[in-house]
Amino acid sequence: MISTSALIATSIICLIAGAGLGALAMRIYSSARQPKDLEARHNTLQNEYNQYQQNVAQHFVDTSRLIAETQQRQQQLREHLVKGALHLTSADISRAILAQGDEEQPLTEGAALENLDPADLTPPKDWAPKIPGEGGVLSEEFGLKEESEETDSIEVRTATKSTKA
Repeated sequence: MISTSALIATSIICLIAGAGLGALAMRIYSSARQPKDLEARHNTLQNEYNQYQQNVAQHFVDTSRLIAETQQRQQQLREHLVKGALHLTSADISRAILAQGDEEQPLTEGAALENLDPADLTPPKDWAPKIPGEGGVLSEEFGLKEESEETDSIEVRTATKSTKA
């Protein structure tokens, strides 16, 4: 029969050999698996990057389209304003507007008013002339009078507590 000490020694040797083989197998398996994990991660990141580039490109295409639409609407608005100004303003302003339109420059207030005579311009109907030396109707002091005479004649009385013994 086999002695107990030989059985224990054989068990310990087998345990150490099994642990060594297991560690070796783990090391070989993990190093073979690591490049596959890195490759999968690389592919995922590459796909995300490509998607990001497509999103950026689409954003700029959309922005360009919106700018073109805005410029077209701006031109339509300018044409509408010119037509309205020609229809609703005097002949002098209409000529100034047409001259500006021919030069393809933006219409400015100064350019439209250059050819006008100041006598032709009238103030708005709700405008009130200001008397020299006084505040106008939009002044903060308008309609307020100093009340210094009235405040001098006011008598101030205070109530006192009377004590009776």
